[in-house]
Amino acid sequence: MRQDEINEDFRCKNGAPGKVHKHGGILSHAAKVYTLALFGMFEEEFNSGMGLNCVETNHCEDNFTYSLSSGESRRIHIVHFNQAELSICCDCKLFETLGLLCCDALRVFLVNNVNHIPDKYISSRWTKDAKKRLCCSVDSFKSKEKSTHVLRMSNLSLLWYKCCDKAALTDHGTKIAMDSLSELLCKLERSSADTNKVEDIGKKCPQDLIHDDDVQSCLDGKRPILDPPHVRKKGITNFRIKS
Repeated sequence: MRQDEINEDFRCKNGAPGKVHKHGGILSHAAKVYTLALFGMFEEEFNSGMGLNCVETNHCEDNFTYSLSSGESRRIHIVHFNQAELSICCDCKLFETLGLLCCDALRVFLVNNVNHIPDKYISSRWTKDAKKRLCCSVDSFKSKEKSTHVLRMSNLSLLWYKCCDKAALTDHGTKIAMDSLSELLCKLERSSADTNKVEDIGKKCPQDLIHDDDVQSCLDGKRPILDPPHVRKKGITNFRIKS
């Protein structure tokens, strides 16, 4: 199972479906961004839309409404298309459900000479670089809920693997990675030592604080010791008593 996933990743990174190179257009764009499995589904929807009858039923400025049907089925799908914003909506709701444009929407794109998939209709989970986006940013660690050790290890491992994969390509990259990792390790060790020092101070008993430098300097008279706050006795007001 794991080996199949690795092989699929390799195929996605090192090639695209050969038969789309000569066609270009929206199919070529889909082959560049989608995984091979998703591209197969996209191509099937695209080919299904080629035989649909597309009739414009309404037009108001940049907004178009199309009615699409096929000879085999009596069902009619309505597609709303905005030419200026390249926004499209079909009543079949395939994109809202699966994240993939339906054959009706692709047919309307083809009629309007749209040769690329708008970014808003490319779901990141279906793209070739979906795994790269799994690396969480530093801001995600500022959430109120503390990440567990396993989750932190998983996030760091993803970024670590990506860095090693890039660095191992050349000797120069390997040297940069080794130097950076050595510097990072020194910083982590210093940070860990400072954290342990703070924790040790917090665990001191009141008797141990007598030997603290700040407290001892006050006892030796080097620093003035302020009087403790006085609490006014009950019944005494701020008004001066008349003689």
